Amino acid sequence: MSSRNDAFEAIESQAAQWLVKLDRDKSSATRKQHEAWLAQDTRHRVAHVRLALAWQRADVLMRRLRPLDSRVDPNLLHRKPWIGSQWTGLRRPLAVCGGVLVVLVAVSALILGGSPTQAYSTGIGGLEHVVLEDGSTVELNTSTRILVRFTKSRRQVMLDHGEALFNVAHDSKRPFDVRTDDIGVRAVGTRFAVRLREHDVVEAMVKEGRVMFLQERSLFGLPRHAGVKPSILAAGSRAVAEGQKVSITNPGVAEIERRLMWTEHKMFLKGESLAETVKEMNRYSLRQLAISDSRIEGMRLGGVFSNSDPDGFADALRPYGIRKSETAATQTRDVTIQLRRE
Repeated sequence: MSSRNDAFEAIESQAAQWLVKLDRDKSSATRKQHEAWLAQDTRHRVAHVRLALAWQRADVLMRRLRPLDSRVDPNLLHRKPWIGSQWTGLRRPLAVCGGVLVVLVAVSALILGGSPTQAYSTGIGGLEHVVLEDGSTVELNTSTRILVRFTKSRRQVMLDHGEALFNVAHDSKRPFDVRTDDIGVRAVGTRFAVRLREHDVVEAMVKEGRVMFLQERSLFGLPRHAGVKPSILAAGSRAVAEGQKVSITNPGVAEIERRLMWTEHKMFLKGESLAETVKEMNRYSLRQLAISDSRIEGMRLGGVFSNSDPDGFADALRPYGIRKSETAATQTRDVTIQLRRE
């Protein structure tokens, strides 16, 4: 029994340390490391949910317990990591509180009749067509992973990384929510794409219908409303969220369709630079392109190309005076194709 308790306490301690780290570091690398830790053992995920919910409730209580005159001693609000000796004294009360919350969550799931979470993913260069249980479909672009969970009241999708195009079956009683850590996109019946770019930049594009675009803060990986009014995106609209800044434009449906030609394994260029094109094309193949001559980086390109054929793309540049050469393969990448001016 003692060894079981020790193992339980060790997992609880690890979960607490992860919560502290996630609150301070929201980078993609940290989230992926945390996801790997969760996947190691079911007990890891249970401990994370239990403590995260307990901490979220504690955060709400702290905000409600402000003095009526609004004067607060800043020393009382200074948050320190709950690890080591500080965590030891608080772990068991939170564990009890969290245990009750986990039971409530489990009972709610049974009442709502929710299905288990389903994961779908693609590797580099992959393109997957997924049909969900409600008839909605999802096109997964290269190197993409989503988590899907449906209940009687909601349809929820978590975009872990990559890009996906959603064709949502109409159901006015069950909103269709797509989330990243800090962004939510909600629809009832429409067609839209969401992409999680580098540095946690989120892009949403609407091809048909309308969606609600909401930027939210998160606490330990759980959504927390920040009181920000959502934006309504109509067909032909594009929203890009970077940190606290959201930019909304209306390039039109034709432009959205051009940007979504990855669903046909194609790339439709319309004035993009060679540097931009090479970066985008490298998402789809282990056989990487590299520009070894800075003089050609800004060259503007047009035309339709296969996004999974870097050799064919390099050959198509020959009329522009650009030649290719190859470098030796490495353990992690195939041969690199170097582009330079003749």
